Amino acid sequence: MGTSVRSSLVRYYSISALIVGFWLLASSFWLPGKITVGVIRHDAPTSIRAYAHGRMLKSLESEADEVDESLPEGFDALSPLDLVSDEELAVLQESLPKMYHSPEIFALSYDEMWNKMQVWVYPEQEGSQKYEHKYDGQEEELTEELSSTADLFFRILKRSEFVTESPSHAHLFLMPVSIDALWVDLGPTNVAEQLRRYLQKIRTDFPYWDSSLGADHLYLSCHAFEHNSKHRNILELGKNAIQAACSPLRHNQQFYPHKDMVFPEYKPVSEHEIHAALASRTERTTLAYFPAGSPEISDPDFDVEVDPSPHRSSVYSKLARSKFCVSIPPHESLSVVDALRFGCVPVLVSKTVFHDLPFQGFLNWREFAVVLGMEDLPKLKTILESVPAAKYRQMQYLGHQASKHLEWNNPPVAYDAFHMTLVDLWIRRHSIKYARRTFS
Repeated sequence: MGTSVRSSLVRYYSISALIVGFWLLASSFWLPGKITVGVIRHDAPTSIRAYAHGRMLKSLESEADEVDESLPEGFDALSPLDLVSDEELAVLQESLPKMYHSPEIFALSYDEMWNKMQVWVYPEQEGSQKYEHKYDGQEEELTEELSSTADLFFRILKRSEFVTESPSHAHLFLMPVSIDALWVDLGPTNVAEQLRRYLQKIRTDFPYWDSSLGADHLYLSCHAFEHNSKHRNILELGKNAIQAACSPLRHNQQFYPHKDMVFPEYKPVSEHEIHAALASRTERTTLAYFPAGSPEISDPDFDVEVDPSPHRSSVYSKLARSKFCVSIPPHESLSVVDALRFGCVPVLVSKTVFHDLPFQGFLNWREFAVVLGMEDLPKLKTILESVPAAKYRQMQYLGHQASKHLEWNNPPVAYDAFHMTLVDLWIRRHSIKYARRTFS
């Protein structure tokens, strides 16, 4: 790689690091159950405009923490938190900017996305219909399956005003091919060949891929597949096109953090389930919870899931009783979204640098999660016990607020997972293009 290219990459990463954070305004703690795709309201984001014109963060957050009268008696938006007093809540509200890398810069990016972003969706390709995301305009319920997150995003997007009928107005081109459907039907070793054919038809029938070598194209994927083809179509797909993937990434899933992004999985939970789990405990008596698949650890302060219950309520109760929730590779079965919902501070352990935390370019995960390397595991208990009580409650509070960005709603609300995904895609529309002079 030449010096000029390396310099361009450094500049790109520096700029990307600045385009982060934004301000949160939500009227309540969103606890969606089953989602039914319907008509989307696209009202003006007055809150972000107000912030951009100088409203105080504290005044905005006071609106976000108002009690929702529709919640069960004795339960409000802050029930998952271990708050000591109203005075402490006021102090925690002052810490909210720490949840983001830069609220000011992202406010501008969000506003640009809202007012300008347009996505053109390729029509169905003959012979590939069974492998494409579909939405016919009818309301449909989604089940909690791995592929449902990609399906959900596609269906909500199709009903939104972010889709244009004019390719000349598009900032991004969405290919509705479903990697998940290909993976299930053909297996991971045969996905690439089918994709090669799909892309060949796209570049033959339309001029848009060749104009950018796919750098302004987008596809959705919640499965890993083998890029076992040296054909130019697959090379350009992997190096240029934007992959929107489910978090966490699957084993061996190809991912380039400068252009690819991840969104949180669709994990529905009802208000009743939240309330029942919180009502079953008076305080957090467990230092750390380890989900199914974690290494066996014998310690009375740890709750290691050895024989997991098929009922989600059992897991929810354990999250509500635990101070920390630990995710260790390679299993990583912990739902970070669930942990944050129940006020359980995530402990994220990795062998390498994390690339698959949802919206990590915006959200400062180190402020509401403990991030460790595998070498830290022998001293895990000491590390967790050394977190000061005030610091712990701040992490818990910021994580509770951050969870609103990881929720899927219908219709979507400002700053939820749908809009966060869009703004993440918006800042990637100028990704570096990979060129290859010779192709097989």
